[in-house]
Amino acid sequence: MKILKLFSVFLLLTLLTFSCQQEEVVTSLTESKGLQAAATQGVDEIAESIRLKEKTLVQSSPTYTGPSWIYFNKGNSSNNLYRTTSNDGITWGTTNPQIPRAQTSEGPGAAYFNNNVFTFFRGVASNKIYYSYSSDGSTWNGGNTELGNGAETSDDPAAVSFKGNLFLFYRGKGGTIYPETRIYYSVSGDGFNWTGNVPLNVTGAGLAARSEPAVTTDGVYLYLLIRSDVPAYNQILLYRSADGINWSYIGNTGESTDKGVAVSSVRLSDDFYPQLYMVYKGESTNNLLVKKYNISFGTWGSSQQILGAKTRERPSLATDYSKLVVLYKGNSTDNLFRSYTTNGNTWTGNNQVAGQTNRGPAVLFTR
Repeated sequence: MKILKLFSVFLLLTLLTFSCQQEEVVTSLTESKGLQAAATQGVDEIAESIRLKEKTLVQSSPTYTGPSWIYFNKGNSSNNLYRTTSNDGITWGTTNPQIPRAQTSEGPGAAYFNNNVFTFFRGVASNKIYYSYSSDGSTWNGGNTELGNGAETSDDPAAVSFKGNLFLFYRGKGGTIYPETRIYYSVSGDGFNWTGNVPLNVTGAGLAARSEPAVTTDGVYLYLLIRSDVPAYNQILLYRSADGINWSYIGNTGESTDKGVAVSSVRLSDDFYPQLYMVYKGESTNNLLVKKYNISFGTWGSSQQILGAKTRERPSLATDYSKLVVLYKGNSTDNLFRSYTTNGNTWTGNNQVAGQTNRGPAVLFTR
């Protein structure tokens, strides 16, 4: 019995000693981490904290429950903004309902981000940029909500989701005598709080645009196309960026337009390498034309007409990675039309869809 008591006391002392050692280790680690955090606290850490908060916002957003495809169009006899949806990008709804409170004097832009569909547009009574958004494609928020960072434009904005942020590109509002030729950007980590509204930083060449830009991404880079002002009057120029802020001039596409241009990045069934597809109205013709850029080799193919398709305004282009869909205003009518390709060479359609417009539309694949 005496031996058993002594063993119990020894075991108790051993456990108490081990517990104290654990507490000292935890305390030491805690103090070390605290000192390290204090030593490294600064601008970079604050920026990282903001990034993590934005990431949390994205992850906590409700799942998008709307259709896979949607397009937006300004009315032809009104400034109201309308939308039509589709499950495959080929067969579209027969109605073109209005988005509440949303009005514009120009064409809209659109992007899918943070489980929401966003559409951006210039106001009617001012050059301010507004937006609407929806998590199901039917119920819309905003409409009369300004971007909030002073952003203004004289044309159609172009939007794209890239590396966890939502980017918006647009031509400046211009002055009372001369139009603005610089392209600006704004950026948001959640779609609602915006910074930027500064001109693009371009190396290798200047950037002077006569109309709105077009933008797309291959996941690695952003690609921006503009209809150039002088000296390359009306020529379509290509730029590239790895962060959306700093841009490099890639080159002249060899094509011209007297309207805007649409662009999308995809590799279709007949493509050996990833391509940029550029769709545009010709400068001296209303034919709707398409041209491909080989991203891997940096070379352009030859242009071709999309069979039967003509337009008087900027077209819009989107992909679900199995096909490309182009949406455009008609040539002698304000009706909207769509064509599509699954292989990148043969285009089908030129079929009328719901709605009318006197500006360029915006078509979007959501998921």
